Amino acid sequence: MNKEKLNLWHQKEQYGITGWDFSYLDGRWQSELLPWNYRKLVLSYLKSDMQLLDMGTGGGELLKMIL
Repeated sequence: MNKEKLNLWHQKEQYGITGWDFSYLDGRWQSELLPWNYRKLVLSYLKSDMQLLDMGTGGGELLKMIL
């Protein structure tokens, strides 16, 4: 890695990401559709007498949308 790229990397590393504001990454990443559907996957295992617990994934918004 050349010195210019290394210096640029060090500068970018100092920025950091806090909270849920990922706007710094706009135009810097790529994504693609997943080959699976999380909602369908959860529902395939869920039985009527089960309760779900969302741990460590934020405010549980996704789980609320599934049910």
